[in-house]
Amino acid sequence: MIELGFLKRYDSIKRLIDFGANGYYPLFEDISIQERFEEVRMTKAQRLKAKSLLKKISTHNNLEKQRVLFSSFEEMDKYIVARALMEMVEGKILDANPQLQ
Repeated sequence: MIELGFLKRYDSIKRLIDFGANGYYPLFEDISIQERFEEVRMTKAQRLKAKSLLKKISTHNNLEKQRVLFSSFEEMDKYIVARALMEMVEGKILDANPQLQ
């Protein structure tokens, strides 16, 4: 799972995780990325790439600016960011509801 430690400074990423925990994924709501998710864990290279891409996204506090930046990513980068966000949302949900584990 992506480490959340570096995100403590990024309120905009925490907001995206909170949205996701409530079922709303504003960055990729209109993209069919969800069909591409695999059960295989992300590689270390993908995790590092996700971290750098999420840092880029976190520089914008406005959701529209984040959405525009996300849409400018290549397809594989979109997939990596979406996958990382989904993993972090899953972690948040499981932390809040330990009986689900």
